[in-house]
Amino acid sequence: MIRLPGSGGACDIASLAQRFVVLLEHKKERLPERVSFLTSPGYGDGGDWRKRVGPAARRPSAAITTKAVLRFDEKESRLT
Repeated sequence: MIRLPGSGGACDIASLAQRFVVLLEHKKERLPERVSFLTSPGYGDGGDWRKRVGPAARRPSAAITTKAVLRFDEKESRLT
């Protein structure tokens, strides 16, 4: 597998789509407690972040992995 720099358009899609989901393999490395960088807006720092900073998109709907369908908790601004 070759990993190229950049988000491959993920930021544009996440910012402008009416609804989106995240698809990924369910591995500890793919679901860390904290990440070193972000390629796409999600919940920001929580609360009304999207309204304050202005991205047009709705929040992510779900993260679908090889083991589970994870939903985003709006109050906690994280996967549950």
